[in-house]
Amino acid sequence: MIRHEDRNLCASDEVALYQDSVGRRLEQLASEDLRSRLRRAKLLMEKYRDVYRRQRNGSRGKAMTGRRKDAGDFERSGRKVELFQEVLRRFKYRLRVLEDLDRSRLEERRHMASAERRRVDRDRRRSDSERIERKSHLARPKADAGPSSHPGALPPKSGQTIQNVFAKNVAGHFRSANRSFQARRDGRR
Repeated sequence: MIRHEDRNLCASDEVALYQDSVGRRLEQLASEDLRSRLRRAKLLMEKYRDVYRRQRNGSRGKAMTGRRKDAGDFERSGRKVELFQEVLRRFKYRLRVLEDLDRSRLEERRHMASAERRRVDRDRRRSDSERIERKSHLARPKADAGPSSHPGALPPKSGQTIQNVFAKNVAGHFRSANRSFQARRDGRR
């Protein structure tokens, strides 16, 4: 809470700014509000610092005439400078805390997004490989698959397993493919 003598130094809007820099009021401010109050506090601090310098330098440069310049004339401005430096420091600290919190949340979202992206890519690769495996004419059918699952498959003869029927079809294809590959190689020589 602002001290009584400091309250008498400041205008009502300056007191409100000071009170926003302490306690729960500070914790409730969003980062945009903090930035605007930080600018106000900085402007006020610079204003009173300039006033303090002018008053102090003015009292040194002039000879004492009539009324003696009292140190209290510009000590009030000096106290206001200190007061708004405190306010500025609190606002900066709170803003830094909020920015760090936002940054960590962003990193967490980025990490979650990349983990999600990796999962989707992995699932896509799996489905692509399964699709290629199903469409490929070189893929061997599963042992429990029926004859209708492979085009060109002959129905099994009595005592012959489905796997043997498919193996013959596939083996025939490989024999013809090997012959054509060998012919191409021989043609290059």
